[in-house]
Amino acid sequence: MNAKELFQIFGDIEDDFIWEASPKTKCQPVKRSVSRWVAAAAAAVMVIIAIPVTAYAVELSQYNAAVAYLASLGIEAGDLSDYSRREVIDAVKTYDAGESNAMIDALLPSDDGKMTVTDQIAQVTSEQVRSLKPTMTCSDVIAALGNTIDIGSGIYILQYEVDGEYLINIPFASDTAQLGVTGDKLLEAKQPIEDSQ
Repeated sequence: MNAKELFQIFGDIEDDFIWEASPKTKCQPVKRSVSRWVAAAAAAVMVIIAIPVTAYAVELSQYNAAVAYLASLGIEAGDLSDYSRREVIDAVKTYDAGESNAMIDALLPSDDGKMTVTDQIAQVTSEQVRSLKPTMTCSDVIAALGNTIDIGSGIYILQYEVDGEYLINIPFASDTAQLGVTGDKLLEAKQPIEDSQ
């Protein structure tokens, strides 16, 4: 048999047969026991780190909300430097629930005569009333609209004449109580002057 005939015989063999006949290399299986332990350890570390980070984030959020609340009462954030975050948060929870709190009482600004009322009803415009915000205290309203009569008994009820045609009554349960509504809501409750006489 010559070389030409030999090449012709080998040329007619299918590639699949050659592939099947070739020796296969053995693949070593990956040892997964080590990688499972590493994954479990990484997960445990993440849980250990996540718990205090989450607790810190929640406390920081509560502290920021407490500082914003105290700012609405007129207490500056710098005044809180002598107190821990937890003390500030607990003080605001107590105070917001209607109970007295020594820390907040000590930090509240004195009224310096802003709460004085007169025996004359103040005249204001509806635009002035619309500028009132729900977080304003009695002192803030008097500072914005001026001194007026107080028709309340045991609580403050400030009465104002609006645009020379209407009367509005603005109640406050205490010196530090907040208005709780917008100026627009107050104007919805206005009464004509003739009806009140």
